[in-house]
Amino acid sequence: MRVKWPLLLSLLSMSANFVACGPSQVELDDQATQAVVTSDAQATESADLLAATRTQVYVEYREAHPTRTPTEITSSPTATPSPETALPTIAPPSLTPTPTPTIDVGETISLEMIEMVNESDGWGRIGETILITRDGGHSWREASPPENTAEYVEEFGTRLYFEAIDANHAWLVYAPKPFAAIHGCISTDANIWFTTDGGQTWEASQPLMHSIQMDCSANFNMLNPQMGWLRVLGWYSGGGGGFMYQIFKTLDGGSTWSSGASTMISGAEESDWAFIDEETGWQLIDGSFCFACEGTTPRYQITTDGGETWEEHSIPAPLNAPNLFYHPFNPYIYDYCNPYQLNLLTEEIVRLKVACSNRYGEGQEPVDYLFATEDGGITWTTHELPSSSGRMIFFDKHHGLLLGREMWRTEKGGATWERINTVIWDGQFSFIDPWYGWAIAESEAGEIALVVTTNGGETWKILNPVEID
Repeated sequence: MRVKWPLLLSLLSMSANFVACGPSQVELDDQATQAVVTSDAQATESADLLAATRTQVYVEYREAHPTRTPTEITSSPTATPSPETALPTIAPPSLTPTPTPTIDVGETISLEMIEMVNESDGWGRIGETILITRDGGHSWREASPPENTAEYVEEFGTRLYFEAIDANHAWLVYAPKPFAAIHGCISTDANIWFTTDGGQTWEASQPLMHSIQMDCSANFNMLNPQMGWLRVLGWYSGGGGGFMYQIFKTLDGGSTWSSGASTMISGAEESDWAFIDEETGWQLIDGSFCFACEGTTPRYQITTDGGETWEEHSIPAPLNAPNLFYHPFNPYIYDYCNPYQLNLLTEEIVRLKVACSNRYGEGQEPVDYLFATEDGGITWTTHELPSSSGRMIFFDKHHGLLLGREMWRTEKGGATWERINTVIWDGQFSFIDPWYGWAIAESEAGEIALVVTTNGGETWKILNPVEID
């Protein structure tokens, strides 16, 4: 879709005008039942003090997170091939990517995904084309692997699953777009493509040989350049619905992947997952896809052996809303309350959202809760969030953002939230710290722009990204 800048400029101007009117403060007790809004006069009187406080918080955060500065990029155009293995079922890959360019040099581009890793470097996607930036999003170059020449890809097109952890290391797997023959699942003998030099060269792993045969997807969870996990998931609709998953693990940067047995969870679907170290990981269980269930209690699983086994736990209802979650013998408020947006900060400190809604949108208005634990899930503190939509990001136990058409900031672990902006566009956000972030902004008319903020979302500036040679 072509970018139309005038409307987006007007949208950003409106958001800037909102900020000029002064932020509002929402304070929530432990059960998040009361909101306190400061007056315009109070906001004006405290503006200088607030600015000084934010500056101090920013300095303290930067001192505590020195790794957020741009990293030096090294290239390895003579990457070493993987050891010989059994021949994969697709054409042998080349270490030098030679896909046909899909974008003209100098052309203004409209990204569909952005994933920044520091203030300068980041990755983007347009369709199945991967791009990389070295200047904060102003210019981009294509960095895709060699085209997959499998017959089904040539005939039906592809989608892909992707993750990058820094300016050099990224992984992806291709999948055919959904069609009746194989339901859109990645091929059982799919290869994982990985790069160690920012997309200048790519290598392909040994075939996965996964056993998921249903409508499926995949997602990565890379801990560092050498170690990480890939989860292949399949959805089934029989018996009320559920999902199967199979987890693969790499210890050599993606050349080889070992697999565990496939696991089935009835009446639910996978949600977010994350690992904090080589042994400890969490995954959330979403019960909203259980068509035969009246409702489900939010659940999560913890592994302490690197994903070999998982122990399941239920999330307790808030003390001030004991019937918030479904129970067959008690009245309840919502049909579904589902956990998502997992922020795994340490083994003990976790922040996640629980979104509650009713079937077909009837009854109570949707509501989102922040659930916080600092003892690994033994006890939980809950706060009703000031907005029932948007992406929640925590950078440490104190600093977080809630990003949607309303944008909120917390510096107290979610106990209080300050509204910092209101916009009339939707965004796919990528923040590297509480202040520096990007968004692919889309208006209701479908117009798209890449925007950047250096003050945590209070104001946004349009970038004009172009393709470079």
